[in-house]
Amino acid sequence: MRLLFWLGLVLAVAAMADAQSLSTYGPNIRTYIGANLVQQMADAGVQLLGEQWTAVSVPDVSGTASTAVGNIDYTLKSIWIQSIALGGVNVAFQAPSFVYLTSSSVSGSMVFQWHYREAAWPHVSDGAWATVQLSQTSLAMTLAVAADDQGRLAISVLSTKVVVGNIALSLTGMDSWVYTFLVSVFKSSVNAAVGSAIESSLTGLVTSQLEALSRSLPVRVPIDSAGYGELDMSLMAQPQVSPDSIVSYHLGLAAGRAEHTAVFIPQTPSPDLPPQNTGRLVQLEASADVFTSMAMLYAKLGLLNTHLTALPDASPLKLNVYDFSEMVPELLDYFSESQAMVADIVATSPPLFTIEPSGLGATAVFSLAFGVVDATDSTRIAPAYTLSATVELTGTATVTDAATLQGVLTFASATLVVASSAIGTIDPSTSEQVVNFALRQVAVPQLNRVLAAGIPLPLPAGVVLSNTAVTYLDSCVGVSADVTLSVELFQKLLGFNPAPPPASGSD
Repeated sequence: MRLLFWLGLVLAVAAMADAQSLSTYGPNIRTYIGANLVQQMADAGVQLLGEQWTAVSVPDVSGTASTAVGNIDYTLKSIWIQSIALGGVNVAFQAPSFVYLTSSSVSGSMVFQWHYREAAWPHVSDGAWATVQLSQTSLAMTLAVAADDQGRLAISVLSTKVVVGNIALSLTGMDSWVYTFLVSVFKSSVNAAVGSAIESSLTGLVTSQLEALSRSLPVRVPIDSAGYGELDMSLMAQPQVSPDSIVSYHLGLAAGRAEHTAVFIPQTPSPDLPPQNTGRLVQLEASADVFTSMAMLYAKLGLLNTHLTALPDASPLKLNVYDFSEMVPELLDYFSESQAMVADIVATSPPLFTIEPSGLGATAVFSLAFGVVDATDSTRIAPAYTLSATVELTGTATVTDAATLQGVLTFASATLVVASSAIGTIDPSTSEQVVNFALRQVAVPQLNRVLAAGIPLPLPAGVVLSNTAVTYLDSCVGVSADVTLSVELFQKLLGFNPAPPPASGSD
């Protein structure tokens, strides 16, 4: 029966959602990003920085100095930092909102043009290009984690400090005093400027990565392929940084895509989310109000209602007086066996979800109004009787390493009572038995085959999960997993396109 399909669909679609209610209703979504995942992101970002680096210029340096050959006027110009490699970067968290990135193995390469002229006659002069290798240079960067004005997670660079370590100049065929002199000038007059230039460039590059990362985190998440609704995932409070994770709280209630401001909220405040610590890199906790909010949206849009003029071909029952009189004999007192019937199924109370340690549960009330089609005029429908069906469903869910959510319905039951009747007193017990038989023997196995295919989680393509787990607490379901993040995936996530490889056979 179509009713069974709709009820199963509600549970399947609801299993896709994660959300959170308005501030007076307490957080319905809490996410944890572990420090080790941030370390993976930092490692990927560091490698990407080396690819993004473009040559940076340093101001010219000139002056007068006393050397082994006497006083000279000198100039160092066209100073360019051509490449930078950050090596290993360490990540550390500090409450309430700071992330520190440090490295003592920054290296790089530079070029510059040098020239000198002796002050005494005959004013001997010389000059050439030189290369410089930087090593053992240190980096200290402080990031701030916050919520921006659009409700997104925003990470910004507060400060950057670079201290140049060792320098190695490469000169060809020069007197030793020239090398010693240039090293001295570099350390006294150029190193600080090089550090400042690296600081400025790295700050800009890291800021562009962080801004791209923020843009990749949607505030509105579609909750169905047909475009009926979306989940408002805007932050409702400032994120919290602890020594081992970044914790964020999201609104996450369902809203119609055509009316973005219509957020559907539960009628009663939800309890606080109980704390969990799975030790995995990613953890998400959602309250039962997440799923109830979605059900309210679909009910508001009329998606839980249907008008039936026939039952599915596979059904042993046909929607006519003859077949339905087996359940409601009183039909034959008012209508002929050959007359067709219609049914209107309306959700009078949208599914109300609960979460217990055993799994998910949902209770919904539907009105089942049956009418009989006039034998001579198919536009005329005579009301026959209306049943009120209270349907209860329970189920569980699992997350696979392929980042899909699989659901299993474990129980389904319907209780029917008579709401009204135009054919006298009727007994709903036989109808209830038929509905429950169909629920358990037909609908549940069919829906489980559909749910076994899995629903892709809203993650970037290529994300690999491991050690996945779904846990149930009072009023809360938690999903946790470890994540492997490659440089290529991080680059795709940020929207940076790598340069294409050279064509095969090109010079």
